[in-house]
Order: sequence, then C-alpha cells, then structure tokens
Amino acid sequence: MEIYEILFWTLPISVLLHITEEFVFPGGYIAWDRKYRPQMAKSINPRFLIIINVLLFAICFNPITSGLNSGGIEWWLSIVSILFVNSYFHIKGVIILKKYSPGVITSVCLYIPMTVYGYWYFISTSGVVWSIALLCFSAGIAYHIFVSYNPLRKTNNLKKQ
Repeated sequence: MEIYEILFWTLPISVLLHITEEFVFPGGYIAWDRKYRPQMAKSINPRFLIIINVLLFAICFNPITSGLNSGGIEWWLSIVSILFVNSYFHIKGVIILKKYSPGVITSVCLYIPMTVYGYWYFISTSGVVWSIALLCFSAGIAYHIFVSYNPLRKTNNLKKQ
C-alpha cells in the first residue's frame, strides 16, 4: 500500500474514531458544547450534529474514490483542514472550560499529526503546489465559520420571537 493510500484511508477511520469519542465513548459532547457555547445552546441539537457528522464521514471517501490525482489530493487536504480546525475548537474549549472535551484526544493524537504530515507529504512530493494547499486549508477555515455562524443566527432569531 502506497503512502497516499494510507493517508486517504486514515480520513474515514479517524473521523469515525473522533465521532465515537464525542458521542459514544466516553460521549457527552452535546452537554459539553452547550456549556462551551451557551449563546448557541438552543441550536446545538442531535439532528444538526447527526447531519454534519454523516456528511463529514461520507465526504471522507471522496479522496479514495478520486485516487492519486489533483482532485483526490485536493479533497484530502480540504477535509483534513476541516479536521485540523476542529482540533483547535476542542483544544480552545478545554482551555476555556478547564474540562475534558469529548473529541480532544482524537483531535490531538490523530487529526493534528495527520494534517501536518499529509500537507508535508503532498507538498514535498509535488502532489500539490503551495497555492493550492493554502486554498485547501482555507476551505477548512471557511467550513467552520459557516457552521459556527449559521446556528448562531438561528439562536438569535429564536430570541427575537
């Protein structure tokens, strides 16, 4: 198995382990997130989280099905960027709440090293140029901005009624 294939397959495996940590073992993510972001507590619900996580898990297979070409690599880089920014979310939450965040262990042990190594690997082997890598990383940031502000608007609208 080639390095890129291993990297591609680490996505769905890592995401599945992360979701398991958040919601199954040890679980408790919803309650933790409501404490961490009380201004969004009303919009943090199982339905929203299931949809987001199912979509995330599903797109993890896009690099695998695309193969080692620019499309597959760009998918992979964009997805791990989402995971990397998610790590920041968990680490920041631990610091602010001074309490374990469901998902922080897989974020620190899987997401961050996978992102750093994968970006280094694909850039150093000329699988992707810097400008495209930066654009892919921007996708991870943009995703989290959208997810963060969309529920916030919903909560603000509920307060106005």
